[in-house]
Amino acid sequence: MTELLSKPPYREMWGQYVQRRRGNGVNVRAVATFMAGELSDAAGQEMNPSQFKDSVRRALAGELVTDRTLNRFIVAFGFTPQETQDLWVSLVSARKRAGLYPSPDLELPSDSKAPSDDRVVLAQQIILNCDEYGLGQTMDVTETYLVKQDNLTLIRPVIEGHELQFEVLEGGEVTGTTSDTTLRIRDKESDIVRVYIKTPRPLRRGEIHRTRLLIHLTDTPEKDQSINFFRVGSRNNPKYEVTTIIRFKKAPEYITHCVWDELFEQPVLEEYLTPGHTHYSMYYPIMDQAFCGFRWPIVTPPETE
Repeated sequence: MTELLSKPPYREMWGQYVQRRRGNGVNVRAVATFMAGELSDAAGQEMNPSQFKDSVRRALAGELVTDRTLNRFIVAFGFTPQETQDLWVSLVSARKRAGLYPSPDLELPSDSKAPSDDRVVLAQQIILNCDEYGLGQTMDVTETYLVKQDNLTLIRPVIEGHELQFEVLEGGEVTGTTSDTTLRIRDKESDIVRVYIKTPRPLRRGEIHRTRLLIHLTDTPEKDQSINFFRVGSRNNPKYEVTTIIRFKKAPEYITHCVWDELFEQPVLEEYLTPGHTHYSMYYPIMDQAFCGFRWPIVTPPETE
């Protein structure tokens, strides 16, 4: 990040906010001031430079930062697609070196490895709709694929949840599901469900295909459960242009953006978002061996109290 901001046109963007120049390095205060102005315009509300100083300092020092921090730099400075891609690849590599992701040589049951070598996810949008208690009701998943083999007739995404019902709105029809309870990640009631979507016709190598899957959720709180979460990730193959959106009927008390190690429930990185909103979203140009999403408190429904 420091190297990128040291070059034009980015140096000129923050350089106008330098009050006292001390050497030729990138000025943390000036960068924070520039970003506050740009992000205030984008968000439609005033932001104080002081709220960005720590994250800017960490980024310029080469320390690990959250996805949200990197997104703020990308939005504020308007980096090119190639620069954006390089920054995300660098962040993922740094997290791997820090041991935040499981080893790629980790042995898992054979059925856990999603048969995704037949396609590349070029774009994925997931919209989770929650009720007033913070419990999920539906999840709308749209994926655009690049087909990597001839005569592809089945697309098999993997979903985690409990008593899920599936409806394909675009790109095929559901022909069945399988479940593997040995790979439960969230809790003892959740399953890993593989959905079998039959394409309208055999797809050729190099074709672009899109599916839209509506998932009806049975999201009921466990005894003493006070936190809910939603995450998306990539275990074996990278995904590109991933957008996650969560909508609440009533704003949660608080909400955090998280990065998870796939084998543990506690996030390895967590950042509190601005409370009081009913819509939150995140965008990831690339996601590789990472699980990212949100955590928020739930309100116990009256019938379960």
